[in-house]
Amino acid sequence: MKKLITNTKKICTKRKHKGVLYVYIIILMLVVVMLSGIIATMFDNNLKNAVTQKDNLQLYYYSRAGADWAVNLIQSKEPELSISSGSKISLADKLRADTTYHVKWTGQGELKAKGNEVGRFSVTIEKVKKRVDSAGQFVATGGREVDYAKITSIGKSLSKDSTGNLVEGKEEYFITVLVSLEALDSVIYMPGER
Repeated sequence: MKKLITNTKKICTKRKHKGVLYVYIIILMLVVVMLSGIIATMFDNNLKNAVTQKDNLQLYYYSRAGADWAVNLIQSKEPELSISSGSKISLADKLRADTTYHVKWTGQGELKAKGNEVGRFSVTIEKVKKRVDSAGQFVATGGREVDYAKITSIGKSLSKDSTGNLVEGKEEYFITVLVSLEALDSVIYMPGER
């Protein structure tokens, strides 16, 4: 009888251990599922951030292309017939000659990759005055006034809608550039500013 009681105790003890083992396995599985969910969420967030970063970088380059185009246009010695109603004067000379500071010139361009239009920029050029000290640094008071061509370039991306037509995205990026009209090679880029 003692043997039977001992065997029964051993069997019950084994069953208790098996039950505890099942609890540990269930807890381990829950931990694995939770960690998998956390890792998937982190991966998804990183992917979204990478796509946003790529889009912002593209917008920067579209805007930068417009700014560079406008700087080259100002620095060009060639007369641009479309600048001032057919008169043969360069844009820099037109900006220098205008004493009213109301001159404003607007241009647009398309950016292509592999023959497809991927982005656009629009550029506004206007004449502004800035105060600079003897070292050429901008100051609020004192110093002397210098004439600058202020370029504002806006870059926009393009995508195809459901009908296949190109549409501009809602996101845009601004770059402001100042070109000294005294020394056309003095160029200051200010990304992200209007």
